[in-house]
Amino acid sequence: MEIKSNQKQTIGILVENRPGVLARIVGLLSGRSFNIENITAAETHEPGITRITLVTTGDDQVMDQIINQLRRLINVIKVVDFREKDFVDREMALIKVNAEGPNRAEILRIVDTFRAKIVDVSPHFYTLEITGNESKISAIIDLLKGFGIVEIARTGKAVLARTRLLEFEREQFLASEEKAAQSLTKTALIKVSVDPQSRSEILRIVDLFRGRVVEAGADSCTVEVSGNESAISGILELLKDFGVSHITRPRRAAVEDSRKLEFQWGDLLPFTEKAVVARSKKH
Repeated sequence: MEIKSNQKQTIGILVENRPGVLARIVGLLSGRSFNIENITAAETHEPGITRITLVTTGDDQVMDQIINQLRRLINVIKVVDFREKDFVDREMALIKVNAEGPNRAEILRIVDTFRAKIVDVSPHFYTLEITGNESKISAIIDLLKGFGIVEIARTGKAVLARTRLLEFEREQFLASEEKAAQSLTKTALIKVSVDPQSRSEILRIVDLFRGRVVEAGADSCTVEVSGNESAISGILELLKDFGVSHITRPRRAAVEDSRKLEFQWGDLLPFTEKAVVARSKKH
């Protein structure tokens, strides 16, 4: 298959974790006028071995030159050419965007559509975290530009070759895994009081339980958390100290208003006279 000129290509490199290895790789490419679109490096599961992933541009001839030059470097263990391989690639980005009152709901809808999450909230800004391939991240950036992007930080691409499974077997495996996960997963919406002093701590708790903020106001936010019963109970126990005002459990359409709440293990109920009587009978 012929590669068009200036098309982005990905190369994986396994190297010994020695001082100066990354500098030699970058120097080799820049010295021969090869452009590096992005480059990442991190230690693998094997001590002393680092995986470097770089993205460059060029046709088949340019790519062959780059790969041959890389293989000649000392401390380079293996060079993987992903041109002829089926692979999985992911990248993470942090995006700080203007979030004034009228735009908050629309930004939250975009976040939900792209399965991103809010990792920091302030009166005028949201900071979003999104993971996906390059096209997914580029798409959400294009949508958020209309609200005013303040800052972006991107990690660069991480790539691994796919396991060679038949497509039918792969689909069956993914379907069975998803079905097993859904059978044990429940979802709850929790509305918790927020003030400037507690905001960062609440966001850390939400991130710890892999939840997300689906609505944010000046003095409260609504958190969505999914997991088994113990996970939902655990985040409730932590958030109740900040002041939980509403909650909806699975298969309930809306959050019920109540001024007082009582806690039971794995559940949260509106405080009523009937609940008091029922609780006294249990004890």
